Formats: sequence, structure tokens, C-alpha cells
Amino acid sequence: MTIVKGLVKSALHSAFSYIGLLRLRMAKKPTLVILTYHRILPTESPLRNIEQPGMVASPETLDSHLELFQSLNASFVHLDEWVRKRKAGEKLPKLAVALTFDDGWQDNYSYAFPLLEKYRVPATIFLVSQYLNTNRVFWPERVIELSRLEPSSRPPEINEWLKQYAAGTPFSERGLSVEEADGLVNNLKSLDDNTILSGITLNEAPHPSSSRLILNNSELREMASSGLVRFGAHTREHFRLNMLLDQASLEDEIVLCKHELESLNIGPISLFCYPNGDITDKGEHLVSGNYLGACTTQNGLNDTTTPVHNLKRFNFHDGNGRSRRLSLSTIGRSLFSS
Repeated sequence: MTIVKGLVKSALHSAFSYIGLLRLRMAKKPTLVILTYHRILPTESPLRNIEQPGMVASPETLDSHLELFQSLNASFVHLDEWVRKRKAGEKLPKLAVALTFDDGWQDNYSYAFPLLEKYRVPATIFLVSQYLNTNRVFWPERVIELSRLEPSSRPPEINEWLKQYAAGTPFSERGLSVEEADGLVNNLKSLDDNTILSGITLNEAPHPSSSRLILNNSELREMASSGLVRFGAHTREHFRLNMLLDQASLEDEIVLCKHELESLNIGPISLFCYPNGDITDKGEHLVSGNYLGACTTQNGLNDTTTPVHNLKRFNFHDGNGRSRRLSLSTIGRSLFSS
């Protein structure tokens, strides 16, 4: 039975890969493919032990994607330039590819930027303004780190709070695997961000790693000066917009974030990225009034009819993009199901 399942899975990957390749090669009107990444980490990096599997791609995976789209004669573009040309009615490439990196991880500088320079490929990094130049950690990473500890090693109050959301896991018996911890993170997403931060006392609890996980000004400016990397806004605190009920909080996350990033002198901030892909009417209205365009987490291709404040992307990680066939299959499966 296991062999049969493996054969079926392989056949499906091949079929979806063909669909993806055919669609990219036979585009009848200008098409934009936006590739999304979060963390770029070597396969042996210990930082993978506190990260959601769907958030990590190796440098080799990213390299293979750049080679793949070069082989398809795609035009790598700055996302903001494509949006500007689209809105102005100017001529667009038949097949354009834009790279985006969410959150502003330091490893984007260490491992992705050298590849962008190697291939001379432009990219946009979406930044969370209040995390830059700090040792702060996003709550999912902190939750994974805590849940991977043995129960006796966790702070008692945090352990009791997290246990409420760890049903179906051996949370009370042992440290969780990365996959089990990822499930706990998904369970917590039913809560608003402030409740989660309060529950894990993120700002008070010491982080055992002394390494800085988020970009700093020096790295931002070096990448900006290359002409290859531009930056967009990803809110101030990475709060999910659908969980913010008052207008003032929305304005802080959407508008003030833009002002804070522009004060860093790293170039215009004309694009926005919705945290977790969560959108509300009020939030989208603010984004539309302050940004040239915005990215969602919805899978799919973009063309001249796609709303520029609801751009679709393909989120890649090692699980769905470590080979040419898997990468094309990820695209093809999305197109087949849409």
C-alpha cells in the first residue's frame, strides 16, 4: 500500500508539474509570478529547530528557482515597477517573476542576498518596523522553542497556558517535534496576537539565543545600495489585521509602519504585505490609500486584471520547492484547484 501511495503521489507531482510548465510557457497575456520566501537557511542550521517547516528554504532551493525561471526566459522584475507599469498601461513582459521575502529575517542578507547578486535578480523584502535592529522574536518561533523543551524545563506559568492549546499532542509528556509544535502554533492563531504575547510573556522571558534574527540598518542599507533589493511594509508588530478592531490600531500597523521605514533612508516604501494574508475591508481601504500595491498569501498567477492591492503569490519552502518538478507541481496544483 505504501508503494502504491508513493507511485500515485509521484504521478500527481509529474502531472501538476506539466500543468505548471505548460501554463508558464503558453501565457497569452502578460503574466506575473510572485515567489514568496521567509527564511533562507542551510539544511544544517540549528535555527531550523525552532522554525515552522513551511517557513524555511535552503540556499540551494532558492538557487534552483532562479535557474528554473531563467531557463523559462522569464524577466525578473522589481515588483513595484511591474505594478507602476501595469497601472500606467505600459508594456509588460510576457512572463515576469518577482521575488518577495516576508518578515525581514537576517538570513535573507546572509544567504539570499549573495544569490541575488550572483544572478543579478531584484527582490522586495517586507519589513516589520518594530523588530528591526532588535533581538526580538516573533511569537511562533518563541512558541516552538518553548514547546520543544522538556516540560520540566519550561517556565511553569507559560507551560500551563500553552497546554490549553496543545490538545492531541504529547505536550505534557515530552518536548514536541517541530511538526507537532507547528500544529500548536496553528491552534494559537484562533487568538489575537496580544493575547498570545501575554500568554507566553514574550517580552519578559529571556531568549536563550544571543543571535540576532532580524535585519539591522547596516544590512538594509547595503542591500538597498546594490539596486537589487527594495523594501516594503509588513506592519509594525506583525499583528494580523483581521484581529485589530479599532481604527487607531490599524493606522499604526499600516500607516505608521510606512513612515517608520521611510525614516531609515532605505528608499521609498510603496508596497505592503498583509501579515498571515488576513485582510479586512477597513485594513484594505487604508492599504489602498497609502500604498501602490499589496501582496496576499493567496496562491495564483497575476495578470492585467488582478487587483494590485490583492496580488497573488506562491509561498515556497523546502517541502514544496526543493526540486524543479516539485516547484512546478506547486504552481500547477494551485492553478488546477483555482
